[in-house]
Amino acid sequence: MNVSTLAAWATFTLGSVGALLAQPAAPVFYAPTDDVHFCGEHLPGYLPEVAQRWQKTLSRRARYTDDLLALQRKAAVLFPIIEPILIQNSVPLDLKYLALVESELNNRAVSPRGAAGLWQLMPATARELGLTVRRRHDDRYDVRRSTQAACQYLWQLYRQTGSWMLAASAYNAGPNYIAGLTRQFSVEHPLMLPFAKAETQLYVYQALAYKELLTRPEFYGDILSNRTILALSQRTGVVSSAERETILASLEQPQPETIATMATATVVVVANTPAPAQTIANLRPVPVVAVAEKKPAPAPVSESISRFWPAVQTRSLTREAISEGQLFVFEVTSPQTIDHVKLAVGDMVYAHIEVVDTRSGRVYLRADRVVSAQTREATPLRLMAVEANRKPGVPIPVRDALATGWQLAWEKI
Repeated sequence: MNVSTLAAWATFTLGSVGALLAQPAAPVFYAPTDDVHFCGEHLPGYLPEVAQRWQKTLSRRARYTDDLLALQRKAAVLFPIIEPILIQNSVPLDLKYLALVESELNNRAVSPRGAAGLWQLMPATARELGLTVRRRHDDRYDVRRSTQAACQYLWQLYRQTGSWMLAASAYNAGPNYIAGLTRQFSVEHPLMLPFAKAETQLYVYQALAYKELLTRPEFYGDILSNRTILALSQRTGVVSSAERETILASLEQPQPETIATMATATVVVVANTPAPAQTIANLRPVPVVAVAEKKPAPAPVSESISRFWPAVQTRSLTREAISEGQLFVFEVTSPQTIDHVKLAVGDMVYAHIEVVDTRSGRVYLRADRVVSAQTREATPLRLMAVEANRKPGVPIPVRDALATGWQLAWEKI
């Protein structure tokens, strides 16, 4: 390249840069990674794939402001119970956020596969950890005992993997699967392993997003409103005394298995005095003597309908190709009632595509509201797209399905 050509190229380059600088920059959210840690391990933001996943996960989680504020109030009550147990077992405190990912701090959560409690322990795993798992009594619903068992299990996973990040991934996907990946890809960072499921791939990111948004909301002003930042920044007075008592009381209620057993038992209450709470599980059928049988009152419509699957049937109105973070609008195709919200044919369900996992050929969608076709009134309603086996996620649709209306079923989260 001669001198005149070089000078011309420099002039053109400087002019192009000046033109670009003169244009207004599009607002882009940049998720900082410099000071983001999980169990003492730094988030490797220098890896493009990690930075991209972190940004998407954080933005997606910040979108559900009401969920964050509700979890903040639950955490204000439950974390003081959980944290001392983690400290006693020398488990990093960051792992408490796994309970948010697993159950959203719902101690009564039960998955379709049978995992239960705050830490979503499977029956076999819980028994191996010394918990009692029976029809009438299940320690997985005991916050302290289940947390103690989770600590024990996390230490087992850490000894097998040598990394708390890998231990967290193994908590989701199983130790044998993670061990096989680490042997095959021994030089890869724990967050760069080729996990088969998007759920496992984003598991640590989800826990980190909860940690960052709940503990350092002021760092994320680009995706959180000032009002939300102010609310999440509170460290005292987060939950009222009445709500605290309600949350604590829910930890002492009869377990779901016990309630189900009581519902099918033949129990006759002779007196009007209610039985003490601690004796409910010990009730036995008693003979009926000269007492007319009284038929039970029918369950409310919303409760009876919500027991059946699917909860909501829809057809998409959006005809565009799918991509992560995209808004999709679905039209309700059959009347349904869920969580006391009546859905009529023509009502619209607004959902976002959370993850498109091309490896497994699945896409995960989550809805946060429904809009009435008659009144145009928006009602908050959290739903997830599921298959007939109630498994979250659905196959990625083909072009024809999008063109004619993508038919999906939804279940309450």
